Amino acid sequence: NSPTMTGNFGLYGGTFTAPAGTLYAGGSWALNGGTFDPQAGTVEFNGASGNLNSGATVFHHVVVNKNTGAALTLTGALLVAGNVTLTQGTLNGNGKDVRVAGNWSNQATFVGNGNTVYLDGGNQTVAGTTTFYHLTKMAAAAATLTFEANQTQTVAGRLTLQGAAGNLLALRSTQAGTRWKLLAQGLRSIGYLDVQDSENAGAVTFDARKTGSADSGNNVGWLFADGGATLTFVWVNASGDGKWGTLWNWSSGGTSRVPGAADAVLFDGTATANCLAEASTVAQHLAALTTTG
Repeated sequence: NSPTMTGNFGLYGGTFTAPAGTLYAGGSWALNGGTFDPQAGTVEFNGASGNLNSGATVFHHVVVNKNTGAALTLTGALLVAGNVTLTQGTLNGNGKDVRVAGNWSNQATFVGNGNTVYLDGGNQTVAGTTTFYHLTKMAAAAATLTFEANQTQTVAGRLTLQGAAGNLLALRSTQAGTRWKLLAQGLRSIGYLDVQDSENAGAVTFDARKTGSADSGNNVGWLFADGGATLTFVWVNASGDGKWGTLWNWSSGGTSRVPGAADAVLFDGTATANCLAEASTVAQHLAALTTTG
């Protein structure tokens, strides 16, 4: 049971009950009154560009499958009890928040434009590659947030990942032993995490010390209070002199020293210049150095 609407949809009163299967919506969608009952179905937004104003309606599943070059632009918050799947076209957040209780999968384009994506469910998965503006996941009970292996999630604004005392938020890969990547470019609020198979794709270390967080192994670019106390230094060559022993050539989350024997070193392409290690530096710092990358 999959009806198709090729034009615009507007609800101003009464009750509209969606089919249990997929409802295809090809134009703009506006809920200005009445009640929308999503059942356990999917609303797929396809066709040409259009706007979505869902009012206070909570969708079950949402799919964005617009024509190539077309966009679905939010003019109000998007609330989804199930999954959000982007397969083609663009979902333009337009500064409007998105709340998702299920999984997030992006094989198309997402533009946040100042909005926040809240992952409001229990165990959730983030698949594909997305550049979020703000991204928030806060769990009062123990939960797992799983990221697709080998994919990079970018957060341009504020990243919030918070569990609770005695109820850690586990960050995991879809393939155990294969890293998922996270690039956080703005403010970070992290606490009570259990992290595994994570690669920090940025130059600033994720400092999880004194946050009640745990290192479950195979992490790069994270600093923990125990177990994973090894600090990762990223080669950035900020001074431009290309020398190992220059403090400003390393990004390590604020640590004021160059890498030593207990540290990991990451050459990830942040800086492409060669790194010159002087003989005195080798003797002083590199007795048992581990190099990653």
